Amino acid sequence: MGLFSVDYNNVPGKCIYAKGGLKFRADEESLSRYFAPILPHVSLNDLIGEAVFWILLQSTIAIWIFPFLLYTHGILYVIVVSIILYLIVAIVSLLVYIRPMNYIVFFYRTPSLK
Repeated sequence: MGLFSVDYNNVPGKCIYAKGGLKFRADEESLSRYFAPILPHVSLNDLIGEAVFWILLQSTIAIWIFPFLLYTHGILYVIVVSIILYLIVAIVSLLVYIRPMNYIVFFYRTPSLK
């Protein structure tokens, strides 16, 4: 198991529930067929873990930045900046996959995934 490996519960024919409560609309068999070419190199637990990380990245960044901004600025400013930052990170994470960034921000991920 790798650094991003996440335990999951498979509901055959329906979905996968990853640790932390995220639901993927494909079951283990479907994902194993789809990712068959890369599964000899990377485990399904690692793939699901990286997907969970990328899904939660924008909320994690917004949660971490909120108290620091709140300490130095007013509440309205902090709310607007947090929402804008959340949207920017969400859009960029959908458009670009940067694997080294996983390891850079790995330690700042949400506590529910540790």
